[in-house]
Amino acid sequence: MLTAATEAEARAQLASHPHSCGDTTFSPPLTRSHDEHGLWLVFRGPCPRCAAPRELRFHARSPQRAPSPRAEVPTVSGRCAVCEGQGEYTGDLATGRVTCSVCAGTGHVSATLH
Repeated sequence: MLTAATEAEARAQLASHPHSCGDTTFSPPLTRSHDEHGLWLVFRGPCPRCAAPRELRFHARSPQRAPSPRAEVPTVSGRCAVCEGQGEYTGDLATGRVTCSVCAGTGHVSATLH
């Protein structure tokens, strides 16, 4: 069974499945069909070389997605000037901001992100 995640991927595979006459230029319009097995990408039409009817069906699979990068949780050391270190601190590496859990402030925390 042929599989493809996208129309472009299916079209790229057409040339690697030559017809019995040797033709590798088969590229008819795409149609989509559904059955109990899911979505199919179907290329149907005459062979450009010998005019024989031809059909290639690709089972549509979900595109592979790259795993999402795990958010890096920084270690925070420091002290809040308002609550005098009573809170827990969270840091954002992208902005360099540190937030105190007690006063929810960012401007008065003297801390370092590691």
